[in-house]
Amino acid sequence: MTGGWMFGYIDALKLAGGRTVLFCISARVREGCSAILCQEYEYARFDACVLLGQWLRLPVFATLQGGDFQMSRFEKPLRPLTLRACAGLIVATQTERERILSRYGISPAKVVQIFNPPDLGMWEAMDRTQARAALGIPSDAQVVVWHGRVDIHRKGLDVLLEAWKTVCRWGA
Repeated sequence: MTGGWMFGYIDALKLAGGRTVLFCISARVREGCSAILCQEYEYARFDACVLLGQWLRLPVFATLQGGDFQMSRFEKPLRPLTLRACAGLIVATQTERERILSRYGISPAKVVQIFNPPDLGMWEAMDRTQARAALGIPSDAQVVVWHGRVDIHRKGLDVLLEAWKTVCRWGA
């Protein structure tokens, strides 16, 4: 597993002298962690992590990687409580910062804007003509790239596809 936002955070924390441990799924783990960083504060797992953090007396921080709605009826009443109880939130955009501050009424001091740390070593520039030839893409073709988890509604890919249809009609 490489290339995701979490590995960028792991690398960044390591550069700052932090020791990170990534748990994908675990029932019984004892690592002596001093904090929890949870992916997606708009998912039920965030609520569970905040409760776990309170039980273990650990601060819980969370990021948002896409999606701004709840999937279950339990999240709506619980989410404002867990967002206020967490230690802090990491957002990539000013728009998202404003959304959660107004929607949930949390302290602005808890929200920090940090862009996702990409692994630049994975992305090497190359000649566009050569790249198109290698991929069989005509030199005059318009190209759109998606880099991220394929989650149609949470990531807004349905909106992207509709917008692309409009762009194609407009350019024709």
